[in-house]
Amino acid sequence: SMIGETQESDRDVVFEAAAKRGSCVFWHNREYPGARSAVVPETDAKLQALGTLYPNARTVVWTKSPNSARTGFPIVPRSRKKMNSQYDPEMYVGIDVSKAQLDVAIGQEGETWQAANTAGGIGSTVKRLEAYRPLLVVVESTGGLEKPLVKALQESGIPVALVHPGRVRKFAAGIGWLAKTDRLDARLLAWFAFSAHPHPKPQPNPACEDLSELVRRRNQIIEMLTAERNRRATCPSSMLEALEEHITWLTTERDRLTTQIETMLSTQPEFHDKDVILQSAKGVGPILSATLQAELPELGRYSHKQIAALVGVAPFSKDSGRYHGKRQIKGGRSGVRCTLYLGTLSAIRYNPVIRAHYQQLVERGKLRKVAIVACMRKLLVILNAMIRDLRPWQPPSAPVALDI
Repeated sequence: SMIGETQESDRDVVFEAAAKRGSCVFWHNREYPGARSAVVPETDAKLQALGTLYPNARTVVWTKSPNSARTGFPIVPRSRKKMNSQYDPEMYVGIDVSKAQLDVAIGQEGETWQAANTAGGIGSTVKRLEAYRPLLVVVESTGGLEKPLVKALQESGIPVALVHPGRVRKFAAGIGWLAKTDRLDARLLAWFAFSAHPHPKPQPNPACEDLSELVRRRNQIIEMLTAERNRRATCPSSMLEALEEHITWLTTERDRLTTQIETMLSTQPEFHDKDVILQSAKGVGPILSATLQAELPELGRYSHKQIAALVGVAPFSKDSGRYHGKRQIKGGRSGVRCTLYLGTLSAIRYNPVIRAHYQQLVERGKLRKVAIVACMRKLLVILNAMIRDLRPWQPPSAPVALDI
């Protein structure tokens, strides 16, 4: 049975008739636009009475927003039994972060509020979330605007996951979520947290954060330096002197940051031991060592398949029926992958294990770029095992000839 905007007396008649027939009742309620699966309080007692009179009746009351076809709100019946908190959608929180404000949504049906993206607004938001004690808070990566919020949540002991916006948008397209506002995005993040269960972001070490900022700033300087050098060919003579001065300053700043990174690796005890292990492999220098320690803290804790997929050097299959497509790498952390690529080029020349692997792939007919990516994965897997076992590079032993 389907009930629209009817009077209460008409609803009672339909409820009783449906209960006698053992039918389900779907009620579209426009008075609760935010509710999607809650049982309406004023009809709950009547339904229980009908269930007592007609024990064979299967009467279900859902509420649904009139905009659900446009926004893609899923219809999920709420169980009357006590639910495990892990499977309770209201234990997951989504926060949409913008430059000026925060939009917070508690689960799929809980309250929503807005707060300023300032120290005071973040503090009040964290206090309100502490009362809910959520299992997970999901925040999108927004170019650094989310960092103060994530840090405050981690310091308060609330688990928070940082997800890529592309994953959330694809999830929205998959469930037919077409509308987009800041409040709807927060609600979408809460639904994504309940469905996908992303891993919480571990609280970073302050020294690791400093090293990560140095590595990122050095990469930014290198990008600007490359762009300025490329402008030499088309730069007018009147601006050439200023261009050269800027190139000189960028080069000096790059060298200063490199020296600062090397000093931190050699003086900080949390980096020194791993740095010695990583640089024992030919092809790994201080920049690659610093990038792996700062941008890939999972190194040594994940399996070889997981670490390769995390960096983005694992080939993914593309098969369907009789069609077998080419395996290609997808996703991953681009900053780590770019630095690993340069280190692999050096390892192909000077590391005997990587060089032999590259030559074998080329002799088998693989494209050179494909062979380089395969060597990137091999070098990363070796470094992952070295950090896991805390053992430096051990060159392969030469075969011993036996006189028989």
